[in-house]
Amino acid sequence: MTEKKRYSPGEFCWIELATSDWKKAKQFYTSLFDWIANEMQMAPNEPPYVMVQKNGKGVAALYENKKAPTRWLSYISVSSADETAKKAKSLGAKLMSDPFDVMDVGAWRISRIRRARDSPSGSRRNTSEPR
Repeated sequence: MTEKKRYSPGEFCWIELATSDWKKAKQFYTSLFDWIANEMQMAPNEPPYVMVQKNGKGVAALYENKKAPTRWLSYISVSSADETAKKAKSLGAKLMSDPFDVMDVGAWRISRIRRARDSPSGSRRNTSEPR
């Protein structure tokens, strides 16, 4: 498989697991896929954000969220998170948050978009602007 170094706008570019038990999820997925887990402590007394790698390359992440159902979240690459958020709003989407910077993993700008008009479940789309 060819290594992807950059994602064009509109391509899926990242995935993360929101789970109610990060330790069990980490154990399961690292055992299943031979992933290496790197825990990143985000705040004192909080579960870490866990970046997982395969062959030295980041492939996904997982984190604990006991308030939401366990689910995989996908991210779509965009040229501008700000412009994409603005356009999504004009098309009827509701932003769950304004775009924001994420740690130091490429200075992504993330926006979470919920489009409830066409989706009874309020399907969620995450966008990522790599820099």
